[in-house]
Amino acid sequence: MKDLKGNYAVVVHRHADPDAVGAASPFKLLGSPTFYAPGGLSSLGKKVAKHAGIEFVEEAPKEDVIIILDTASTSQLPGVNLEGKRYYRIDHHATGNIEPFAVDPSATSTSEIVALALRLLEMELPVEISESLMSGIIYDSKGFRLAKPNAFKAMEYLSRYGSVQRAFSLLEAEEIDFSKRMARVKACERLVYRKVKEYLIGATRIGANEGDVARTMISIGLDVIYVIREEKDEIRVYARCSPRILKLGFDVSKLLKSIGEELGGSGGGHPGAGGMVIPPIEVEKLINKLLGRTSREIARLLSSGGKG
Repeated sequence: MKDLKGNYAVVVHRHADPDAVGAASPFKLLGSPTFYAPGGLSSLGKKVAKHAGIEFVEEAPKEDVIIILDTASTSQLPGVNLEGKRYYRIDHHATGNIEPFAVDPSATSTSEIVALALRLLEMELPVEISESLMSGIIYDSKGFRLAKPNAFKAMEYLSRYGSVQRAFSLLEAEEIDFSKRMARVKACERLVYRKVKEYLIGATRIGANEGDVARTMISIGLDVIYVIREEKDEIRVYARCSPRILKLGFDVSKLLKSIGEELGGSGGGHPGAGGMVIPPIEVEKLINKLLGRTSREIARLLSSGGKG
């Protein structure tokens, strides 16, 4: 793209994870980009950014040309206005309100898409860039458990320039700090859950560490979790799903998109993880709507034999 020869912006979603940061890393080699994380980076995202030698600005981009990575919906870009901008969304999320440029829902990560594009160009990569991309692929493919053939093609190319072992080391969690431990405890205290046949779904409220809380809720046995954060002028919902409910054909991104639009907001993501931003509403009513719609969708999938 000719737009990448000068100044432009590279933007990742709020609480950006290793996939978003890894996918951003090669752009430091193209033109003069400024990297933006308007909602901040996750702890592992910060680790990958440091390894890649990238500094992210926690504000909205000012440039007229924007590369949007691993982000399908404006709900994941707080304060960012795309009106009048030239933007290019590179992503593996199918559902969202940002017009796609290079989107492949069959890919397990955005880092995979970027790596395969670089592979076609036969581009030689610095060690730190190849390892950052590898960490993104490993992270979003759940250590290759969800990986498809193209993920391994990307890894073969990237491993020519970097170490797979070091890429894995970037994803090693550091000691959990007090704020995260406290958030997990509060999330468990506030958890509302329902059982739909052999599936467990739930919702909770928290003021920080939403991504970590969502992953924790899935790890303790929930199949779908909605983590709700109330802010001054809006409510944000983060969702995660277990692999077992994805096998049934459940798609949380479609559900959040539908409910978000119904409530005057927006939502999207991909089948196993998504987000939604809506105007203020009574939280109890929101929880009932989320769990009610989820229950009905699971029941529908079960009655139809799964997979849609």
